[in-house]
Amino acid sequence: MLSHLADVLSAAHAAGASASASASASATATATATATEAAASTRPQPALTRHAAIRTQQRGIPPWFLALLLAHGRSRHDGHGAVIKTVDRAARQRLQALLSRTEYAAAERYFDVYMVVATEDQAIVTAAHRTRRRHLH
Repeated sequence: MLSHLADVLSAAHAAGASASASASASATATATATATEAAASTRPQPALTRHAAIRTQQRGIPPWFLALLLAHGRSRHDGHGAVIKTVDRAARQRLQALLSRTEYAAAERYFDVYMVVATEDQAIVTAAHRTRRRHLH
């Protein structure tokens, strides 16, 4: 996730450098915006309910971790029409193989986070830090 930001910035810089001397400032801004939009479209941010947006901000949970958790977390049905996503041992191993060391270290801080996802529209209902273990049968 951290390298994604670097990729966006380097792509924007490369697009701006190729349009250099002969292009006007507006052409450079357009090329930069296009590169940024293209990179952003490859990684869509998860849909959040209003409640989830407020709670994740209050609880200090970054959107990039929610996207990781949605894609690679363990899913368990809660019995009320939603899915609880958590980071278990298998998810940790997948993330360690997927991310660089620095990205994994940044993500490790949030491994106690869980989120509730609605099954109908895949919107994140809420997210929080786990304070106790819950056994789901």
